[in-house]
Amino acid sequence: MKIISGIIGAGPNRGWNLVRIAVAVVLLVAAGLKTHQLATEPTLDNSILESRWFLMAEVEGEILFGLWLLGGMLPKLTWMATIGCFGVFTCVSLYKALAGFETCGCFGSVKVNPWYTSGFDLAILASLLKWRPRQFPLPVCERGVGGESVSASFPRFAVIAVLWLTIGLPAGYAMDSYADTTLSDVGQVVGNGKIVVLEPEKWIGKRFPLLPFIEDYSEHLQSGERSLRERLVEGEWIVVLFHYDCQNCKEAIPRYEELARRLAAKSTAPQVALIEIPPYGNREALPVADDTQCILGRLSDEKEWFVKTPTEIEFSDLICLRSDRGD
Repeated sequence: MKIISGIIGAGPNRGWNLVRIAVAVVLLVAAGLKTHQLATEPTLDNSILESRWFLMAEVEGEILFGLWLLGGMLPKLTWMATIGCFGVFTCVSLYKALAGFETCGCFGSVKVNPWYTSGFDLAILASLLKWRPRQFPLPVCERGVGGESVSASFPRFAVIAVLWLTIGLPAGYAMDSYADTTLSDVGQVVGNGKIVVLEPEKWIGKRFPLLPFIEDYSEHLQSGERSLRERLVEGEWIVVLFHYDCQNCKEAIPRYEELARRLAAKSTAPQVALIEIPPYGNREALPVADDTQCILGRLSDEKEWFVKTPTEIEFSDLICLRSDRGD
């Protein structure tokens, strides 16, 4: 208790010290969880904000800012920077909450409802506004940029720099060392990662590599009927990969069902198959009509699959002709 009391201190800055230490712990925990995620999982890379390099820079920034907060230097400038940081966090978490995102993405693979994180961010902002750092008067010759003694700041600057290098360099190396696990042209898993990255744009002109992993919904397979895997071997197909809880999939699947109804009247037209990617939803959760003309299947859950959904793949006699990733 004496150690904690010594860190927090007493007097007018006690509230500020409590808030900054709490924020620092949260930032460092979030950075650790994101480091683990980036070291073990692929990234979407659909934009700069989703690129691995940007996410790595974000993690390094969280580590540095968390250590800076623990150091307690330049309190007034640090307080303003924390206000700005959590103002941005609040806007992002509220946007994700209103948009229906399942998780805020703040804690790596640990899913946290964005409504919870937005409430936490608002609570931090309120605490920061209530407990501002107060400075004790110093002689003008000893004042630094934030009102702190310059001579007292340099040792802590050095300690934080060393700690950042000690933590940040290994974290950066781990995040940058990740290599995708993919499928070969013949459907063999290449790599040792737990998540298999699907790259349909690289399948054009090649054999459809997912065939060995496609399964039927048992309740939709009639006695004596050929399995979906057997049927896909011949003819023209439009295969759509989807997640049951993907908002874009919920909007796109009715269009594919309408397409399947139109194509059903033509004997030589492609057939439409909807392939669910695990983790599976129950039948009631699927964005598929009971009277759908699409053929339902799923990817085996013996692997974890990574692909942006919905993804459409068109092939004839198992040779891929075209792919289109959903927005």
